[in-house]
Amino acid sequence: MEKIDISKFRLNSVYYYVDQKIILLKIFEDIQMVKIKFFTTEMERIVDVKLISLKPICERSISIKLLGGGTG
Repeated sequence: MEKIDISKFRLNSVYYYVDQKIILLKIFEDIQMVKIKFFTTEMERIVDVKLISLKPICERSISIKLLGGGTG
């Protein structure tokens, strides 16, 4: 697994999780994960650091549910 340079991320700064604005709450450097809080819902989640960016990712994609995967 390719490691991301986590040192570029700053706590309590605004980033994007795919296309949703978030705040970075905690960095788990050893496992390449971050704890984030969504602006719109105040929900917190731990996600892979590779999904965090400075700009929203607005690419078209196909839901995994349409391909027969996922349960929820």
